[in-house]
Amino acid sequence: GNLIRERETHQLINVIQTNVAMGMQTRDQSLRSLYERGQITIDTAMTYATDPEELRRMTLQPRRSPALSGGSNNKR
Repeated sequence: GNLIRERETHQLINVIQTNVAMGMQTRDQSLRSLYERGQITIDTAMTYATDPEELRRMTLQPRRSPALSGGSNNKR
């Protein structure tokens, strides 16, 4: 709430990315998870990505946290 009131919305992505343990995830992290589970194609993920280049990098590297793993049915 404070970030919005203080017009610091550009920091929201960083807050979300660093609070994965609390269940937060960005749209691109969610798209990565859907892609890895085989629920969407990489093309669909890229279409809806906030940052397609970052999403591409995320899909090319292994996950860092077991809390994020949802399988790895990679369709590249």
